[in-house]
Amino acid sequence: TARDMSFPSAHTLHSTVFWGYLAMVVRRRWLYILAPILVVLIGFSRLYLGLHWPTDVLGGLVLGLVVLGFAYVTLRLLASMPIRARFPVTLVLAVVPLFFFALFPTHSGAQSMGVLFGATVGHLVERQYIRFPVRRPWWQQTLKLIIGMSGALLLMLGLSPILAPWQGSLDAIRVTAGANPPILGRGLADWAGEVPTLLRYALVALWCTLGAPAIFRVLLGRDPAE
Repeated sequence: TARDMSFPSAHTLHSTVFWGYLAMVVRRRWLYILAPILVVLIGFSRLYLGLHWPTDVLGGLVLGLVVLGFAYVTLRLLASMPIRARFPVTLVLAVVPLFFFALFPTHSGAQSMGVLFGATVGHLVERQYIRFPVRRPWWQQTLKLIIGMSGALLLMLGLSPILAPWQGSLDAIRVTAGANPPILGRGLADWAGEVPTLLRYALVALWCTLGAPAIFRVLLGRDPAE
């Protein structure tokens, strides 16, 4: 069952942004065809399962296209800047997901914005200071996959019990406040209640984009071509 508000469809929004951005970066004809097909199928699945109204799916699609447009314009502006200015400017833009989470503190919003924030910061720092090469021999790629996935799984499972007392305290506050607490207090409690989710997903994304590449650099060394 869905935990968040119906509008917009988070699955449609996320798939539009993910597959749209992937197509925009990879620039392959087959992906230009595959991406919209997958987005449409995902949106249709939400209707078929009875989790959303057509307006919810359409809203998710439109909002996803807006995010894609913002990303496209931002990337073009960054490409036109001097190289030294790109890193600090992009690092400032990395806080945009936190702004969106503050406006829409839903569970799926905490997940997606946490991943976006952690991945953006991690990728920026990794590209600036570590620059671990993506292409490696197959056995090193296998080792990277094992280390990366194991670390992400351990973080996902290990952070849950650590952050559980925070969530429990907030649930107790909601119960104490009664069925109709003040709107401001209820809003702050709902916002703070999703902060553990935001933090957990941000740390996992930070591990995948920065922590794991740093370990790969230590274990596997530099690229011989460097």
